[in-house]
Amino acid sequence: MMRSLIRNAMVRTTRRLAGRYIWTQPNIARTFRCRPAYQASFKKAWLSLMWGGEVERRRLREAIAVAISSANRCFY
Repeated sequence: MMRSLIRNAMVRTTRRLAGRYIWTQPNIARTFRCRPAYQASFKKAWLSLMWGGEVERRRLREAIAVAISSANRCFY
């Protein structure tokens, strides 16, 4: 019970932060400004890839994203 509450709180917080910061990269925003339909599709696909499926797969995807951003010297 407690584990589920903690996990749900973490998921809600992460989603809120992702929703706030995912579009802060100027080049992404500039690209999608020309095609708003693409922006909606991209966001829907990103949310599905990152948050859909099993918990273990989500952790793996997040670990890969962190490793790639670290390699690119682009820290969260």
